[in-house]
Amino acid sequence: MGTERDNKIKVIAEEALGCIEQVAGGAEEALRNYTDSDVAVLATLNTWTDTKEIGGFRKIGETARAALRELAREPVIARVTLEREDGRNETIYITRGSPPALGGFKIASYRSPLGRIAALPAGDETPIRIGGREQEALVLDTAKLHPSRRDGLWDSHNNQIDSLRFGKVTVTSLRALGRPAEVLAEEDILAALLKEDALPAIVEGIRRDVLLRMSLRDQPVLDKFQDEIFRLPLQSRCFLSGPPGTGKTTTLIRRLGQKLDRTALEPAELTLAQRAEREDTTHESSWIMFSPTELLRQYVKEAFALEGVPASNEHIRTWDEYRNEIARDHLGILRTGTGGGHFIERENDSYLSAACHGSNAARWYEAFEVYAHGELHAELISDREWLEASDNAELVQFARRLGGLLSRFEGSLDADAVPALAALGPQVGELLNQRKQQVEKIVNLTVNRLLRDNRQFLDLFAQEVARHSQGEDDEEDGGDEGEEETLAWARSISREQALAIFRRTALAAARAKADRRRLSAASRTGRLAVWLTPERLPAAEDLDKLAAISAEQTRLRRINSVETLLPRSIPRLYKKFRRDKESAAAWYKEEPARPDDICWQEIDLLVLLLLRSCSAILAAYGDGAGSPTGAVFNRVRGLYRIQVLADEATDFSILQLAIMRELAHPAIRSFFMCGDFNQRLTAWGITGKEDLDWIDPRIDFREITTAYRQSGRLVALAKDVASIGGSPEQDIILPDRVDTDGVAPVWAPRLGTVEQTAAWLADRILEVEAIVTAVPSIAVLVNEESEVEPLAAALGAKLQDRNIKAAPCKDGKVVGNDRDVRVFNIKHIKGMEFEAVFFVNLDKTIRSQPELFTKYLYVGATRAATYLGITFSGDIPGEVSGIAHHFQDRWPA
Repeated sequence: MGTERDNKIKVIAEEALGCIEQVAGGAEEALRNYTDSDVAVLATLNTWTDTKEIGGFRKIGETARAALRELAREPVIARVTLEREDGRNETIYITRGSPPALGGFKIASYRSPLGRIAALPAGDETPIRIGGREQEALVLDTAKLHPSRRDGLWDSHNNQIDSLRFGKVTVTSLRALGRPAEVLAEEDILAALLKEDALPAIVEGIRRDVLLRMSLRDQPVLDKFQDEIFRLPLQSRCFLSGPPGTGKTTTLIRRLGQKLDRTALEPAELTLAQRAEREDTTHESSWIMFSPTELLRQYVKEAFALEGVPASNEHIRTWDEYRNEIARDHLGILRTGTGGGHFIERENDSYLSAACHGSNAARWYEAFEVYAHGELHAELISDREWLEASDNAELVQFARRLGGLLSRFEGSLDADAVPALAALGPQVGELLNQRKQQVEKIVNLTVNRLLRDNRQFLDLFAQEVARHSQGEDDEEDGGDEGEEETLAWARSISREQALAIFRRTALAAARAKADRRRLSAASRTGRLAVWLTPERLPAAEDLDKLAAISAEQTRLRRINSVETLLPRSIPRLYKKFRRDKESAAAWYKEEPARPDDICWQEIDLLVLLLLRSCSAILAAYGDGAGSPTGAVFNRVRGLYRIQVLADEATDFSILQLAIMRELAHPAIRSFFMCGDFNQRLTAWGITGKEDLDWIDPRIDFREITTAYRQSGRLVALAKDVASIGGSPEQDIILPDRVDTDGVAPVWAPRLGTVEQTAAWLADRILEVEAIVTAVPSIAVLVNEESEVEPLAAALGAKLQDRNIKAAPCKDGKVVGNDRDVRVFNIKHIKGMEFEAVFFVNLDKTIRSQPELFTKYLYVGATRAATYLGITFSGDIPGEVSGIAHHFQDRWPA
C-alpha cells in the first residue's frame, strides 16, 4: 500500500504547490495594482460557487491591503477533496482570507460558509452548495498546509493529511515529495540524501510541532467544534469555556477576523453592521478586545496580524487603562485638570467590606442602583412639595403637574419614567429662563458698578480665577446640579468666562448666607469670595434675592433635561450612599479618608450604572426623533462598538464584564468571551455560570474539550491539580497524534537559595536542549516582581558556557530573543504557551496564596506543552503530596 499511498500523496503535494504559487502570485499582483476604490481585485464572493455581485461594499483601505499582504505571505492553508452525490470528486483549496480571483483552481476563503469543510475530518458528510443547488458531499481527504517561501521558492512543511483511503500522515515537505528533481538541482545530492535519511518525507500519523518561539500557537484551520462556534451569528453573546490549550483565544481571533470581513457576513449580519456604523467609524474598525495583561495583549496583536486584521492599541486594551480613560475623559467620574469630574482614584480600598468582592459585587451594585432610583424619586417629591408651597402661581401649577406624573412611579425613578417627565421640558425651560434673566440682571448691575470703579476688574478677576484653576470645590460651594453652564477653570480664561464664574460665586455666597454658613476656605469658590470681599459681591438685599431664585433654580433644574438626571446624579448619590449609615453598613467598614476618594472597584460600579442607565433611557425612547441628544448620551454612544471581546474572561470581575457587555452596540450586542474558571488568578474574577447569567441571561455558554497544547502526562497532572482546588474533573480529549504521551514532569525540594535554584534549572534546561536538539521556548515563573532580575542573572551565569541567555521580563515586558530563557512573574503569563516551563518556589506560593495557590499552580503547569519543572525552597508541602506520583527527578537525555 505504501507505494500506492505515496504516489497519491505525491500528486497532492505537486498540485498543492502549484496552487500555493498561483495564489501568492495573484495576491502580489493585486497588491501592486491595488487602489482604495477597486475592491474588485479581491475575490469578495463568499465562495467560488457564489454568484452575488460585489456592488455596495465601501472602500476597505488598509484592511484590504493587510489581507493581501497576509495572503502573499501565506497563500493557502488547506486542501479538501469531496465526493459529491453524483459521484464526481471536487478539490477545493482554502485560504485564510479572501483570495484573489484566479483560474485553474477552485478556491474559497476559510471565512466563507464553504470554508468550514477545512475543519471536517475525513469521512464526515456535509451539505455544500454547488451550481446553485445544495447537495451532500463526503470528505475524502483533507490536508492542512503551512506554506513558506525561501530563496524565492515555495514549500509547505509539517503538512497534516487525513485521508479516508490511507489514514493520517505528516508530510514534512511538499517540495521534497512533489518536486524532488528541483531539490536535487539546488543542493548537493549527498546532502539531500542525508536529509532524506534523517527526516523521511512521509511520517505515519500526525505529529505536534515543538514550540521554538514564544507566541500564541497559530492554528489557521479550527477543528469542527471550534469552527461551529466561530461562525455563530454576529449578534451572538457567547462565553467559550475550555481547558488550557483547547484553542479558545484562537477561536476568538478567527471569529473576529471573519466578522470584520463584510464579504463573509450573511445578509442579515451585514444589515445589522451597517445600521450600527457611525460616520466616523467603519464596521472594520468598530471593535474592541480586552486582555487581562499587557503581555497577552502584545501577543494577541501578533496573532491578529497573521489573520490580516490591523489591531492598534486602541483595539486591544487592558481593563485598568481603559476604565480610567473612560471614567475621566468620557463619563465625568474622575477629576480632570480643568475641574471636571467628582473623584480622585486612590489605591487604598481597605474601607470596602469583603461583601463588595467576587460574585457578591452584583448585590452591591443592585443595592446602590435601588438606592439611587429611590433617592431621586424622593428628591423630586421634596421638590414638588417645596414648589407647591410657593406663593408663585406658575410654580404651584407646575408642581401639581409634576406630582401627577410622579404618582405613576412607585417610590423609584428609573429609565421608564424619563419620557413621561420629559414632557415637562418646555414649561420648566421657560421657568428657568425667567430666573436666569433675573440672576443676570442682579449680577450685571453689580459688575457694572465694579467696572465703573475699575475698568480692569474683570481682567483682575480672571487672573485670580486662573490662580485657582487646579483647585477643588466642595459640593455645597459648587454650581447647581444640572446648571446650563459648564465652567472651565483653565489657566487662561476670557472675560465672558470670568463673568460666568463671578455669577457662580455670587450665587454660592447667596446660598451660604441663606443657610447661615461660611463658604469653605479650601474650595475654589470660597477663595474667590474671600478675594472679592463682601464689598465686591452683590448687596445683602440682592444676595437674599439671589438665594431665593437659586433655591427655585435648584429644584427646577433637576427636572430640566430630565434625560440626564440619573446619569449626572450618580457621583453625587454615590457619595451620599457611602455616608448613609443604614445603606453603607453592609458594604463599607468605614468611610474613605476623603469624600472624593474612590478605588477601582467603585469606579467599575459607577461606570456600569451610568452605562446601563443611559442604555435604558435610550431604549425607553426607541429609535424615534425624540431620542436624547445630551452630551452624556453622545459620549456613551461614542463608546459603543459593533464587536466587543474579552480574552481570559475569568480574570475580570462581574462588574467589569457587565460594562464590556454594555459597550457592545445595543442594536447588535455582539459580545464574545473566552476563559477557564480553573485558571482564574484574581480574587475578584467571575466564578461560574451564575455570574454570566447576571451579566446577561442570554449569554450562550459553549465548551470545547480537545487540548492541543499539552502532552498526555501534563494533562493528567492538570486534572489532579484542579481536583486539589475543589474543581470538578474536566472532560479533556487529546488529539489523535502519535506523540501525545510526552515525558513526566520533574521537581526538586530544598533549593533554598537563588544559586541552588539556578543550578538546578540550568541542568534541566540543558536536558531539554539535548532531547529537542535545539533550545525551544522556555519560561521560568517566579512569585514576585522583585525575584525576576536576581534569578535571571544567576541563571544566565550558569548557562553562559552554553551560549544561552536568561532574560528578565520585568512587569511582563518581553525582552531578549526566541532562544533566550525568559523569567516572568507568574501573574503576567495567562494565555501564553511554551515548550518548557519551570515554576520556582511553589511552597512560597502556597504560603502567600492559600486560597488561590491551586489556580496559580494550574495556570503555571498548563503553560508547558511538554516539559514542566517545579522547585521548592523547603520540603515538598503536604498540600501537593497527592500529585507526587506524576513527578521524577530529572529528564534522561
